Amino acid sequence: MIFTSGSTGRPKAVSVTHRGLANLAADIREKYELDSRSVVMHCASTSFDTSVVEMLAPALFGASSVICPPETVGGFELEDLICRHAVTHLLVTPSALATLAPERVPGLKFLIVGGEKLPHELMRRWAPFVRVRSAYGPTEATCSVTITDALNVDDRVTLGRLMHGVEAVVLDASLEPLSTGAAGELYLSGPGLARGYEGGAGETAARFVASTLSAGHRMFRSGDRVRWTDDAQLEFLGRTDDQVKVRGRRIELGEIDSVLYGHPSVEFATTLVRDLANGSPALVSYVKLHSGILDSDASIERLLTQKLPEYMVPVVVIRIDAVPLTTNKKVDRGALPAPTFERRESVRVATPIESRIIRTYEEVLRATEIGHSDSFFDLGGDSLSATRVIGRLNADFGINLGFRDLFDSPSAAALASSFGQHVGWVPPLEQAVDASTPLLSPAQEYIGRELTSPALYNLPFTIRVRGRLDHDALASAVQDVMVRHETLRTVYPDVAGSPRPLVVNPDRIPRGLQVVEGNSSDAESIVHQTLSRGFDVRSEIPIRLIVCAYGRDDHLLAAVVHHIAADGWSLAILARDLSVAYEARARNTHPTWPETAVRYSDYAMWRAEILGAQEAPTDLAVGQLEHWAAVLDGAPSEISLPLDHTRPSMWTFGAGRVEFLVDPETHRGLTTSAKRAETGMFTVVHAVLTATLSALSGDHDIIIGSPVAGRGHPKLDDLVGMFVNTLVLRTRVDVSADFDSLVAECRRVELLAHDHSDVQFERLVDYLDPPRHASLHPFFQVAMSFENFPAAVLESDGLTFEVTPRPLDIAKCDLHFHFAEVFDETGELAGIEAALVYSADLFDAATATLFAKTLSATADALVRSPDAPLLALDTRS
Repeated sequence: MIFTSGSTGRPKAVSVTHRGLANLAADIREKYELDSRSVVMHCASTSFDTSVVEMLAPALFGASSVICPPETVGGFELEDLICRHAVTHLLVTPSALATLAPERVPGLKFLIVGGEKLPHELMRRWAPFVRVRSAYGPTEATCSVTITDALNVDDRVTLGRLMHGVEAVVLDASLEPLSTGAAGELYLSGPGLARGYEGGAGETAARFVASTLSAGHRMFRSGDRVRWTDDAQLEFLGRTDDQVKVRGRRIELGEIDSVLYGHPSVEFATTLVRDLANGSPALVSYVKLHSGILDSDASIERLLTQKLPEYMVPVVVIRIDAVPLTTNKKVDRGALPAPTFERRESVRVATPIESRIIRTYEEVLRATEIGHSDSFFDLGGDSLSATRVIGRLNADFGINLGFRDLFDSPSAAALASSFGQHVGWVPPLEQAVDASTPLLSPAQEYIGRELTSPALYNLPFTIRVRGRLDHDALASAVQDVMVRHETLRTVYPDVAGSPRPLVVNPDRIPRGLQVVEGNSSDAESIVHQTLSRGFDVRSEIPIRLIVCAYGRDDHLLAAVVHHIAADGWSLAILARDLSVAYEARARNTHPTWPETAVRYSDYAMWRAEILGAQEAPTDLAVGQLEHWAAVLDGAPSEISLPLDHTRPSMWTFGAGRVEFLVDPETHRGLTTSAKRAETGMFTVVHAVLTATLSALSGDHDIIIGSPVAGRGHPKLDDLVGMFVNTLVLRTRVDVSADFDSLVAECRRVELLAHDHSDVQFERLVDYLDPPRHASLHPFFQVAMSFENFPAAVLESDGLTFEVTPRPLDIAKCDLHFHFAEVFDETGELAGIEAALVYSADLFDAATATLFAKTLSATADALVRSPDAPLLALDTRS
């Protein structure tokens, strides 16, 4: 019977046979460099496995053994004992070794370091003075299973090579063997394998599993993450239980410790996860400084911020006078002092730059009392609001912040500290003095101008008006809005063979509104025809409206705008301006509103200036096209979804719709996932959809298309126009990873995509020229939209205006998922409304319904088991 030497203070009794001792003895003879004159220090309790080695080593050579008193655990006491008894060989943990100084033990010749990962800096301190080897092995495999050669100062510290009789394999979460360089869990087998845990049948069954190496044998699941090196050594990457998650980020605590050991004043370092007062986890580091060092707190914190990303920087570094050790010389984590978490930043006055960032957060998020350390995403930020924040800060400070910068530094303090890295020239967005030659914007260039059936570019919506309505005042208000926003009165004829925007003079805008009785038999048909009939914007103004009167105090304004003139965000602006104009016209006055900061034609010229001629290597567009060429290199041309019908030779755009709800409990779970990852709900839903598509198709290379708002400047916030682009989000799915890992990967993919979103998707298709098929959407066949436009319910002069999108079911790709968060009257999460628009050319309604149910089941499974490998999740609907 022998005991594990863990640092939790609760060792487990292990039943170990003598079968592995012969192999252990053979390695001691070869690697420990002993003879009869050697003196071996015996430090471990005889109940722990290290004591077996400490007894066996001197016995094999007739060497001397010095018994260390149990009260001597390190420091000056252990150094004195080593010197008084001329100890030459010491088996020691890194924690205990860190309390010793090589200069004070000149007679020591040989170190075997094990029990914990040997920090490189600690090895470098000792290697010039003594022979140092690192050994590794759990009690459950008879003490040691690997050992290194003698280490030199510049050597990489590994676990070493396998010892005699040891068999090992590195497996993934599906128990599949991994190749050299791939990270996985270490499994051990061989004659040294223990029988199991005394009195712990359940734990024995969990850790001692059927061998994948040899039928009828067992192997031990070590819990250690490792990988094979090219020279057949094992490299330790951390414990599976030490790879912690803080705010959704996977963190190796050893990486933080390595940085701390890099500080010249630090003698010992360890990092733990402690809970804050609100229950959320936080990183806490403990350091012991070399003797004589009085004050290095500031330089240690500065080193951490320089070497580590923000999410890995401990919230506090606690200095300790002595390293608490267990009887087996490992760090006694339970004895480390509990931290007191004081919000030091709360008493610091924000800098001017931080104050401006905070004000921008408050304006965009409509929040108050934001601190300079508060995360933008904890405050409710998402991809769309992030775009607006970045645009405002770039305009205010004349810098070129990118999407990634806000995601990597979400607090005002962190973002402000990065400003110096983003100084760059961005042309100002201003009203042009000479707009005699207006241009199409990049978003407009690829939109069809001719009449199509079905109407591929219609943006239909309705405005429900409740209250006593003045029809003439409404007609005048519509005229006012069309005058204010020039895209609503622009046509696009061909001029010299090319499309050219032509803004129609306000005097030539048709006046008056058609009014139909809502209770008439043909009212619904007239409304439908109004919304679904296309435009020929080469000669036709791109907006059409009709009023349906259901009663004296209940009217429906049915409107449709061609996409060349507006996007989804524009709908709220239209409703707001219409209510302002109506209020004025109902009182027989003109609306008094500030002039828009710029016109859409100014935006088109500004975008052209930013993108450049798209010819020189220095042009922004050229660099982004090259980025996308690399991202999409080798991308699959089609997702392998099960089809009900063969892909047709011609696409009909015929569609069906399935509506469903992600329940409130799952909604709350997804929100928690987003907060852990410091990201928005879009990213988490993107991850859910990616996992769903991977499960449905069996593919692990998933590409999804998604629209992006494109309003990257504050002067565009109040402008009606078409600014949208489409991003291609390519995500590699590792089915052995868990949900948080997938969210992190989706986040990375999105950040890269947003930082290269200036080039229009259609321009990208032209440039890369993938194989074309009339019924196959290029690069992606599945799209997703997250409806996070501001609610447009307005009151004016006793009337309520409520704008509602009325999308036409037209299939532009195989599947298009639409999502919108729902909140109850108190603001609490109430679920996610979802709709799947599917191609009727490819799918039946039953299959589309199955897809929707699978997504809901996947979301629920991911929330319930965020740590489980994706492969292990039950996503059956």
